[in-house]
Amino acid sequence: MECRCRPPYLETLRSLASVNRGAFVAMAGSLVAASSVRVAAATADPADAILINGRFRTMAGASVVDAVAITGGRFSAIGSRTHVMTYRGPQTEIVDLRGATVLPGFVEPHMHFIYQIVIANLLVARYPQCASLEAFLGALRGGLTSVPPGNWYGAFGFDNSVMTPYRQLTVQDLDTISTDVPIFVVNPSGHIGYANSKAFTIVGITAQSPDVPGGGHYGKDAAGALNGVIYEPPAMAPFIEKLLSSVSPTPEKIVGWYAGLLETAAKAGVTTVHDAGIGPTGKVPDDWAIYTALVSRGNNPVRISTMPDFQEHATFDDVVAKIPRRPGAPIFLADGRLSIPCVKFWADGSLQGFTGALTQPYLGKPNNTGSLNWEPGPLNELVALAKKNGWSAAIHANGDAGLDLALGALSSAYGSTAAPGFRNRIEHCTVTRPEQWDALQRMDLAVSFTEGHIYEWGLPFAQRILGEPRAEGIDNAPEAIRRNLVWSMNSDYATTDIHPLRYIQTAVTRMPLGATSPLGPDLRVSVEQALRAMTINGAIACQLEDRVGSIELGKDADLVELAADPATVDVSSIASIPVVATWSRGMRFVHAS
Repeated sequence: MECRCRPPYLETLRSLASVNRGAFVAMAGSLVAASSVRVAAATADPADAILINGRFRTMAGASVVDAVAITGGRFSAIGSRTHVMTYRGPQTEIVDLRGATVLPGFVEPHMHFIYQIVIANLLVARYPQCASLEAFLGALRGGLTSVPPGNWYGAFGFDNSVMTPYRQLTVQDLDTISTDVPIFVVNPSGHIGYANSKAFTIVGITAQSPDVPGGGHYGKDAAGALNGVIYEPPAMAPFIEKLLSSVSPTPEKIVGWYAGLLETAAKAGVTTVHDAGIGPTGKVPDDWAIYTALVSRGNNPVRISTMPDFQEHATFDDVVAKIPRRPGAPIFLADGRLSIPCVKFWADGSLQGFTGALTQPYLGKPNNTGSLNWEPGPLNELVALAKKNGWSAAIHANGDAGLDLALGALSSAYGSTAAPGFRNRIEHCTVTRPEQWDALQRMDLAVSFTEGHIYEWGLPFAQRILGEPRAEGIDNAPEAIRRNLVWSMNSDYATTDIHPLRYIQTAVTRMPLGATSPLGPDLRVSVEQALRAMTINGAIACQLEDRVGSIELGKDADLVELAADPATVDVSSIASIPVVATWSRGMRFVHAS
């Protein structure tokens, strides 16, 4: 049994890329493992650079210092300006940060590169930039003239759960844009698409077309005619294939699209991203070769961590078997700039797509509790094989029934208490029950919350999807803190944009977009706790805490410079603090004046 919770465009992209397999590895050269052992950094030599006139929040305890020195891409001195300047040599560069607040570079612990292949080739018109159906259709009209003759017109971002009015995009809506150009729109949940009549005609779908195995089906109006809505990846696939038929994802193009995404992440203050489980080739070593090419660029601003989908373990078992490591530990490639700390599984789907598995029905849908992607037996067997092969595991679980399944699989494979040497994770952990936190604590599991569930979907969760009581309890960071669990925050890009300062503000305020009061005010955290979630906690979740996540001697000099201190500004303005620059291994990338 295979997991059904995969991007609807995945197999199409892999089909298009299949002719290039092998070219990926040829592009990057051999996949050479880097040592997982950190050699102590020399501190006696003069510094390459000394950073002064900044407020350095180290995230090592409550320490705030005046200056740091960098030698060989690592921190070689930390403390007062007087102390750090003793490391100055004749060639040392003195960098005046002009009062910036400096933090360890933000760690984005859960995103998906593969979305970028789609987004780079579609019109992006999403909430909150497009807050209404009318605004979305206006954006579509504006982009129509740029569609080459004979091509499909694709867009990403329509979401009826947050846009007004609360209804789906219809075939009639899209026919007002064009009846000559085929149009297909992807909902951010990845589980819903929309098409105009021309697109249905070209694909050959009519009101009499049968449902598609795997949950795919076509929406109908009261008269039984197609209403334009297409549900679930199996039914969406032929539309995606037509839409991307002009795209040839060569290694060079993919690296270019991904490089653009890394630049976007860096501008948001991110110096480490973690790709959560899906690559474009279907052959994991080829995916790793793409990432190797990315991080090996001389001007690369962001390191990459990744968790491959363990369903594809047969494609990488032989490679991994040749790399010495202790069970549960990461693999490092590309001189340590690429790491693989764990493997990925999916227990359920998306709450906003009504496929996250709940124990109680969705609001207003008494017969819908979502769906699990696995029966317990097959998932338990696969997770046990991951453990046998020496991997830590991460399991996607949005609903509390999905979390039951994930906890059962991890307990079955790794034991009901913490597994020494392993760093296992729960991705999203959105809806939980009190007793589930007991199990999370016993197994010492890291949890990573998608803060956009509060900011972008907080009101829809309360009013349309979960109901207010359940919605107020989502993303329960204070419970993780009380139980001394590692918790982090993520974008789940492209479900939401990469914007760590927004996650921090959201965790501190619990204010959804458009709301007048917090969602679950008792679950607010302090600024310091939120900053830790985006720095050292994210690093721990990715098993990179010996390299990044805090400003400490010997760690890599990955930093973010901010124009203001998140701990001293009004909490409602944290998300708007400008990112001045980031540093990656001692190399500075300026983003704002």
